[in-house]
This record gives sequence, C-alpha cells and structure tokens, in this order.
Amino acid sequence: MKRIGIYFFCVVAIGCITSSILYWEKERPGKISVEKSTEEKEDAIAEDTTTQAAESVIKIEDGNPKQAKFLIIEEDGYLVIYNQTTSERYDNTSIYVKDLPDRLQKELENGLYFLNEQELYEFLENYSS
Repeated sequence: MKRIGIYFFCVVAIGCITSSILYWEKERPGKISVEKSTEEKEDAIAEDTTTQAAESVIKIEDGNPKQAKFLIIEEDGYLVIYNQTTSERYDNTSIYVKDLPDRLQKELENGLYFLNEQELYEFLENYSS
C-alpha cells in the first residue's frame, strides 16, 4: 500500500514539474507574446485569402493567356464570367467592380483569367458578399 502512495506521489510530482516547465517556457523572459484582437485576426485572414485569390489569376503574356478556361471581365459595373473554351457567357455575378481593390480593378482592364473552376470559385468566394 505504501508503494502505491509513493508511485502516485511521483506521477503527480512529474506532472506538476512538466506543467511548470511548459508554462515557464511559454512565458520565458525575452519572448514577446503579443495577442492580436479579433478584428486584427480577421483582417489578417482576409488579407491572406485576398492575396491567394489574386495570385491564382493567370498572368497574361503577350495578351494571350495560355490554357485559361475562364475569363472575368467588367460589364455594366459588375463582374461577368466567360467560358474561354466555348466563348460563351458562363455566369453573371453580383460583385460590383468598385468594391474590388484598386490593383484588381487595374488587372480587370485586361480581364482576369483562371485555369479551372476551383480557382475561379476561390476567387469569387473571396470577393462576393
């Protein structure tokens, strides 16, 4: 019975020591821990997804995008999607061009090209309200 008590004490002591080490490692002097507000976190996430979406747009070389399946252009102030393969209107969007960042508005003058539906939908998801 005495052995069980000693083992129990040892296990609890090791647990406490481990917890203390982990706590102090996290709060160690010289390590700066800055907690962002919820709004800052949301802004950072939105900026990351915007950057990813913008990077998924195919860059145009000599005005001829290679292998692009979809094209987004502006019509009547809104984004409109065309299927590059069939040259037909694929879909209308409710995304107002003036709501887009200035950089994308400039890129939109030449059209935004996408390789596949996944990239297209990721882009649209980031900019639809």
